[in-house]
Amino acid sequence: MPFKAFCATGTIDSHYSYDYSQPPEFQPSLNSQFTTLAGGVTDIYANPAGILRVNTFEVAVGVSGYVQNPIKSDENRVYIDDVNLRGTQTSPNSRAYVRFTDDRSAITAESRPVTIDEDYAKGGGVNFFGMTYRMSDWLAFSVSRKRPSAFTFNYQMLTPILLDAKSDFRGTTVEAGGPGNYINIRNDGTIEVVVGGIAMATSEIAAWSGFLSQGTGEVNWVDGTFDNTIVNQNSIVLTAAAKTGPVSWGLNVMPMTVDIELNNEVSVSSDPGNSNITFYIPNLNFSSTFDALAWVTFEAGNASGYRSIEVETRAGQQIGTAKVAGKYSASLTRMDLGMQWDPLDYLSIGAVYENFNGATLDLKGVEVIQEVKHWVDTSSKMPTLEGQSYWDPFLTTPTHEVDTENVIRNTLSFNPIELPKKIKVGAAFKKPILFAVDWEQWMNEYKFSSDPGHPDTAHNITLSNISFVKLGAESRIMFTPLTVRGSLTGMFKPTTDDKATEDSLDNLFSNLPIVPVDGNIYFGFGLFDGECGFGFGGGGLPFLQAIMLDMSSIMKVFYANIYYTRGIWQVSYLMTMDPVLTGFSSDISTTAGEGSTIRLMQTSTLSIGFKF
Repeated sequence: MPFKAFCATGTIDSHYSYDYSQPPEFQPSLNSQFTTLAGGVTDIYANPAGILRVNTFEVAVGVSGYVQNPIKSDENRVYIDDVNLRGTQTSPNSRAYVRFTDDRSAITAESRPVTIDEDYAKGGGVNFFGMTYRMSDWLAFSVSRKRPSAFTFNYQMLTPILLDAKSDFRGTTVEAGGPGNYINIRNDGTIEVVVGGIAMATSEIAAWSGFLSQGTGEVNWVDGTFDNTIVNQNSIVLTAAAKTGPVSWGLNVMPMTVDIELNNEVSVSSDPGNSNITFYIPNLNFSSTFDALAWVTFEAGNASGYRSIEVETRAGQQIGTAKVAGKYSASLTRMDLGMQWDPLDYLSIGAVYENFNGATLDLKGVEVIQEVKHWVDTSSKMPTLEGQSYWDPFLTTPTHEVDTENVIRNTLSFNPIELPKKIKVGAAFKKPILFAVDWEQWMNEYKFSSDPGHPDTAHNITLSNISFVKLGAESRIMFTPLTVRGSLTGMFKPTTDDKATEDSLDNLFSNLPIVPVDGNIYFGFGLFDGECGFGFGGGGLPFLQAIMLDMSSIMKVFYANIYYTRGIWQVSYLMTMDPVLTGFSSDISTTAGEGSTIRLMQTSTLSIGFKF
C-alpha cells in the first residue's frame, strides 16, 4: 500500500537590499583611468587637478536603475551534509549524527536540502550629481555627491535538527576493577572478563539486546532572526584646484561615515514530540573485578541485570538563546592630492597620492548586546550509582554566559583599518597618436588568514609591494572616420612572506613578468557633427580592489558602454554586470548531479553632462 512521509526541512527567508553607485564615465577607456587625461568632475578620483581643464562651468548627472524589475523573488536550494560527531575508540560501532530533518527514522548520512526563499532589491534613481566652476585661470572648485552605499541582509531561519545517537556496545572495552582488568563485549554480543591481561570468564549467551543496541533520535528546532545593515556615507566630495606656473594642483576632501547595525537572535527549542530518553547500564559495581565476574556469569544475558536511567528532554520548551545586537560606527576624512603638468603641446605628466593623510576606519560599538543564555546545567553529570534512575540536566532558570570572549566578541572586535594609500604617476603623449601610461603603487601591507575558520591554528599571510601598469592608446584607423581607443592594466608580482602563496605567485608569473588583470576597447565615429562610440571591458581588478577595501570600481567586472558627444554635451549609457545581485540571484544548488546556474544581472546608468 503506497504512502508518503512528509518531513520538515530547513527554510531560510532572505531579504537583501543593495544600493551601490559610482560616478558616470562618458568614455571609460581613456577618460578617467589615467592621471594625465582627467578633465572634470567625473574624473576627480583619477586626478583632482583635472577640474582646471574645464573652461568655465560643468555639470554632470547620472541616473541608474536595474534593467529588469528592481525587486525580484527567487527560490533556491542548498544541501547540507549530515554531521558525524566524532566517536570514541572504545565504542567503534556507535554513531552520533546531527541531521537537518525532523525524520526520527533517518539513519543514513545524506545531503539534506534547505530551501532558501530570496527577495532582493537594487536601489535606483539619481546616483550622481557633480558641478565644477572655474573661477579664473588659476583657481577652480568642484562638489559632487553620489548616493550612499548600503547593504542590508535580513534572514529568518527555521530548521529542525535531529540528534541521532545510537550506542552499539559490540566491540566495546570497559575497565573493571582497575588497570589491566577489562570487560570486553565481543562482536557477537558475548562478554568476557580479562584480569591482568588473562581472559578469566566468558558469558555463554549474548548480553541483553536492550543494552547492546540503544539510542535516541531527538528533534530540536533552531529559530533565528538576522537583520544587518551596512551603510557607507561617503557621498560628498569637495575638490579644489589651483595653478602655479605650468603645474595644476588638486585636492579631494571626502568625509566618510560607516555605520553597521546588527540585530541577530537565535533560539533553540526542544520539539513537543520529544519524550524522555531511557538508557540502560549494567547493574554492577565496575570497580570490583569479582562483581564483574559474577555479573557476566549469571546476569549479563537478562534484562534484570541492567537498570534504567531516564533523562529529561525539556519537551516543547526553550533550551537556549543567543543574541548579538547593537551599532558600530566610525567617521573619517580621506584626502587625495593630485597634479598635472603640460610642459609641451604633445606631452602631459600627472601624479596622484590617494589618501595621503592616512585615513583610518576605527569602528566603535554603541549599545552592543552580546549574550548567551541557556538552561543546560553544564556541571551536572549523568548518575551512575545504584538507586539513581532519573537525571534532569536542565536548570530551572537560565544561566547567562557573559564571558563570551572566545565565541562572540572575537567576531565583533573591529581593529582599526587603514584605508588604501596609492601613488600614481603617469604620462601621456598626444602626437601623432595618443598614448598614455600610468604606474600605480599600493602603499599598504595586506594581511590575510591562511584558515579563517580555525584562527587558533591559522597564520597570517602578508602581501606587499602591489603595483600595476596601465597602458592606453587612441588613434584614427588609416584614412577612415573610425577611431579606436583602448586600455590594458597589468599587475606586477607582489611580495609575500608565505611559502605556499609564493609558490602560487611563481606559477602565475612564470611566463609573463606582468599579468593582465583588466582591459577594454572602444570604437568611435562621426555622427551629426559629433562623435558616437561604443565599447566594452572588464576583468578581475575590481575584485582585487574590493579585497583591499577599495570599492571604487566594484561594479565594473564587466561593462558595455554607448556614448555620444557634441559640442559641450556628453551623453553616456553604461551597463555593468552587478556582481552582488548576480550572486544573489543565481541558483546555488550544490549536490551531486546538480549544477549551479549563474544568471548575469546588470545595472544601467544614463549620464548627461555639459561643459561651458
